[in-house]
Amino acid sequence: MTTLEQRATLAQDDAFRRKVQAGVIKSASYILADPTREFISHKYAKHVSNNIGGTWINNFVHAILVDGTIDGTTEDIDLQYAIDANFDKMAKLHYANI
Repeated sequence: MTTLEQRATLAQDDAFRRKVQAGVIKSASYILADPTREFISHKYAKHVSNNIGGTWINNFVHAILVDGTIDGTTEDIDLQYAIDANFDKMAKLHYANI
């Protein structure tokens, strides 16, 4: 379990942000290849893929840190699971704000 201060610090950590970015791009590539996924998830996956350095990373980093189980020592496979579990939610949130 991490404290709010630890999560805020980790959210600004460049190495952690790069890991999240790589995981999101991996998820996006799988979603784009899956015709059974929701339209909004496809649209967001395309947005992420076309804007690799975009501001979406800020939202994603905070979304996966919110439950407190992800920290700086989290294994890549667990981080990827958290990213995959949040992708559809982040897609809906992104387009709800436009």
